[in-house]
Amino acid sequence: MRLWYAEGEIMKFKRIFEPITIKNLVLKNRIVMPAIHLGYTKDGYINDKIKSFYFERAEGGVGLITIGGCKFDRFGGTIGMPDIGHDKYMEGFKELTEGLHKRSSKVAIQLYHSGGYNKKSFLDDELEPIAPSSIYNPYSRETPREIKKEEIIYLIDKYAKAAKRSKKVGFDAVEISGSAGYLICQFLSPLRNQRNDEYGGSWENRTRFVKELVLNIREAVGVEYPLIMRISGNDFVKGSNSLEDSKLLGKMLERLGIDIINVTGGWHETVIPQISGDVERGGYRYLSKAIKEVVNIPVMASNRINDPYVAEKILALDNADLINVGRGMIADPHWCNKAKQNREDEIKHCIACNQKCLSRVFFGKPAECLVNPSAGNEHKKSERKEVKQKKILVVGAGPAGCEFAVTAASLGHNVELWEKSSSIGGQLKMASKTHGKREFSTLIDYYERMLKKHQVDLKLLKEANVKEIRKNSYDEIVIAVGNLSRKIELEILDDSVKIFTPAEVLLEDKITGKNVVVLGGGSVGCEVAEYLARDAALSEEQLYFLMANRAEKTDKIFSLLDNSDRDVSIVEIDDKIGKGFEPGTAWPLLKNIKRLKVKKYVNSKAVKIENNKVIIKELSGDRELKIKSDSVINATGYAPNNMLYKQLSKEIDSVHNIGDSVKIGKISDAIKQGNELAYKI
Repeated sequence: MRLWYAEGEIMKFKRIFEPITIKNLVLKNRIVMPAIHLGYTKDGYINDKIKSFYFERAEGGVGLITIGGCKFDRFGGTIGMPDIGHDKYMEGFKELTEGLHKRSSKVAIQLYHSGGYNKKSFLDDELEPIAPSSIYNPYSRETPREIKKEEIIYLIDKYAKAAKRSKKVGFDAVEISGSAGYLICQFLSPLRNQRNDEYGGSWENRTRFVKELVLNIREAVGVEYPLIMRISGNDFVKGSNSLEDSKLLGKMLERLGIDIINVTGGWHETVIPQISGDVERGGYRYLSKAIKEVVNIPVMASNRINDPYVAEKILALDNADLINVGRGMIADPHWCNKAKQNREDEIKHCIACNQKCLSRVFFGKPAECLVNPSAGNEHKKSERKEVKQKKILVVGAGPAGCEFAVTAASLGHNVELWEKSSSIGGQLKMASKTHGKREFSTLIDYYERMLKKHQVDLKLLKEANVKEIRKNSYDEIVIAVGNLSRKIELEILDDSVKIFTPAEVLLEDKITGKNVVVLGGGSVGCEVAEYLARDAALSEEQLYFLMANRAEKTDKIFSLLDNSDRDVSIVEIDDKIGKGFEPGTAWPLLKNIKRLKVKKYVNSKAVKIENNKVIIKELSGDRELKIKSDSVINATGYAPNNMLYKQLSKEIDSVHNIGDSVKIGKISDAIKQGNELAYKI
């Protein structure tokens, strides 16, 4: 009988840490950090920022790291992407692979070509993006140029040369990017490939590019060198390929000599969420399962796997052989070691917000992380000064205060944390109540555990004032008390309508009536509106019950899902709702608002409440509208709660103000400020 140990204890996640061998590639565990575009290079060269980022993940215990995407063709890459298209870049890649091998991690490279997903602004010399056919692309919002037949042959040769170059600089495997709607997907899809030659039309012809590509790469790297193909398990785009098509593709790839199939979800342009908080953890494991059932080579599972329990379950159910942990590894580079050492409760989970990773790289900015302010700054660790222990008071246990307290205590400071409420979390508590941000609660759990681990003296139900603070002698005082709700500027003629703050609804479970008007259509207003509408529609438990028991017909169930028993309206002074979200992150929530028939009144202002009605005025004219209402939610905004800081700063030099008590911002701003101050203080 084989026993699994972690520091003297039986290992909880034995399947994750079972080695696996693919040809000459031996992986020490089943966890893979997949290719994630980071945007860390301006010139294509591997630099210290990239190396330090990946070196820390290797030190964190991951079995295989996939670098990329990496461009190799002037039409296929994007801003900030490493370049493997020329020998001049090889030295940097060699330093990267050698460094990862020294840290006991295997490393693959992903060869990336975006095809029609590219933008003219991302290309040099006035080049145009290329695709199988010249068809408008809703993702790039441009129409690419149709690639010529002779260019296809030339491009395949460039793929092969890039793969050969990759092997030479020390990569243990090459992954071909054939997912997310990029060039290979475009060749495979009848929606984007409408060519009249041998590369278009039938399935046989649409797969010709992939077949020639794989065979040429195989010839370039040899029979024993591992090749991986990343595919979409289902395009989730109307008129494109389905899971059944992907199963055919998987069987074909095995026959061609692909050694591992990496299965992800749909294209970037799909209206089905893929990696946002709306997706259940491991929600797309059925895709990898379906591919695994038709092939005899290892299969990787992807999408929303941020916890070792989920990873272990996928392996236990034989849904996959390897597990991709992508953004989870950005959030916590030591994810693997913590799971192996039975310290899974210390993992800082990815919260699926996309606010600092995808929302930045899709707009040409380098990736960061909301929960891990050090992501992308690993190369600056040597600049941090030596810590002299101090006695520090932190007032306010929201995200800014907790991040500061945990970080400062981990550096050796003696930290005391006061919180006026009965629990920590602040704005995180509100955020985690909304469906798409359920994962935010894991950050509260993390802070609770880390405060205990690092012996922060937490005092709940502790109101702070100048007199109370003066009783003790502190070397530094950090104020992180958050914000105050703005007052509603409207005439209230009677008490026929109850007025709530978002916090009262989300945290105190105060129940609104049937007819609700949300004043303010920013991020908080939209989230509260969706929460209230969803709360009065079919719940997840009801849905499962009705479907499992076949209690209602499908169209009736869909009707219950798409209609709320609450009549919710949003009144917004601007020309549209949803301002305040990070770019590209609001669409799942706005989609739900539309599905649940939440009414939107833009360019409008509430002016009066009377007789169970909210009277609003359209700013573009003099027309007034009366909205039936029994409840109003004041989501018109917040102001910094800076009174305590102002009082203390008059008589104490070593006082600092962070988070919303300085300036109203996002949770990511608060965490970053808390982290940076802890290293500076």
